[in-house]
Amino acid sequence: MSRFTRLQTCTKFPNAIALDFRFSSVGPQTRTVTARALVDNPGNLRPGMAARGQIQTGIGVLSVLVPESAVLDDGAAKVVFVDAGGKYQRRQVTLGNSSNGRTEIKSGLKQGEIIVSEGGAALRAQAAKGF
Repeated sequence: MSRFTRLQTCTKFPNAIALDFRFSSVGPQTRTVTARALVDNPGNLRPGMAARGQIQTGIGVLSVLVPESAVLDDGAAKVVFVDAGGKYQRRQVTLGNSSNGRTEIKSGLKQGEIIVSEGGAALRAQAAKGF
């Protein structure tokens, strides 16, 4: 069964009408789907041509992303170390999605804070000794 989605204005194909999702399976490795764009062709599109694009599915929310290596598992909580003026502060965080080596921080960090992305385990060990 086809599902049609209205496209937003596109500079390359301003007369695009809709996307037709005829194929319902998602690629297990690439997480991609096949779709067909229904486009008015003024004559500059030829058979065999390919295009790549993006579909905006909603209004995005800005997120704080950190390298996965910055997030430490302290047993009951996930933590990161934040630079607090030359000293390092252990901060408990709530995680969101992870992708391509980055993890979303839902709470516990603010945008612009400087974090420790490598060597956090050594800081944790020093903190346990009472540095």
